[in-house]
Amino acid sequence: MRGVDVNMLTNQVPGGMLSILEKQLLDLNKADKFKLLIDEIPKIRKDVGYVPLVTPSSQIVGAQALMNVLDDQRYKTLNKEFIDMVNGKYGKIPGDICPKLKKKIDKASKNIDIDDNVQNLEFYKNEFKEFCSDNQLKKYLKIQLIY
Repeated sequence: MRGVDVNMLTNQVPGGMLSILEKQLLDLNKADKFKLLIDEIPKIRKDVGYVPLVTPSSQIVGAQALMNVLDDQRYKTLNKEFIDMVNGKYGKIPGDICPKLKKKIDKASKNIDIDDNVQNLEFYKNEFKEFCSDNQLKKYLKIQLIY
């Protein structure tokens, strides 16, 4: 582990976040990627409208930076929390989101919404099964998905 590093002020990384990311890299035997990871964080912040690095956005940005570095490609892997943050589910984004990233997020959001609807469909199917026939249930669920 490292001591105090004043470069973290330039790289916009809170101390607690720094130690967690460093530990994750050590656990993955990827400690050599530490500098790349730290350099990735301000780039992500710029792309997502300069979200403040406080809980939970700091963990979300840190996780995305880790994935970008481990994948050797920016935004190849997008987790649900990152998508939700960009879509404003954690609050209003203070700045502008990179249009290229937003397009990718919008595409990924559609896939998540479909998955969520399928899970909800199963929940409601079981919930209402005792109250109506299968045909009535299917008709009701289709209407619910449309609206």
